[in-house]
Amino acid sequence: MVTADYDFWVAPKDRVRLFRLLKELFDAELPPENLWKRPIVTVYIGPDKIGCLSHRKIINEEGQELVFDDIYARSEEKRDPDENLVFRVPSIDDLIAMKKFTPKDRAKQARNLEDIRYLMTLKNGGV
Repeated sequence: MVTADYDFWVAPKDRVRLFRLLKELFDAELPPENLWKRPIVTVYIGPDKIGCLSHRKIINEEGQELVFDDIYARSEEKRDPDENLVFRVPSIDDLIAMKKFTPKDRAKQARNLEDIRYLMTLKNGGV
């Protein structure tokens, strides 16, 4: 079975509200409530895997400090065509910085490097 992997960085104060919303709207598979305060919580909606990160700040492998409030301030608001859903997308530079982690899983490492190459192409005006 093929799964999609989505990562969301959620303000710590909003994570419980997000989990309840995902359950209500999409019948998401959630871990037990006593695990909802962990900095990374994995949720499943059908075959799709959603990583919900709620760190206030993290440091990538290059020593860059990534602070949620700063990245949020630089992000851009996006809406769906019906305006029923609003979300924020980090800047390309912030997305690149957030990909600079070395997971133990070699396949995920390779995907991160490929994502960085793609983001650098977009940043430099390519498609």
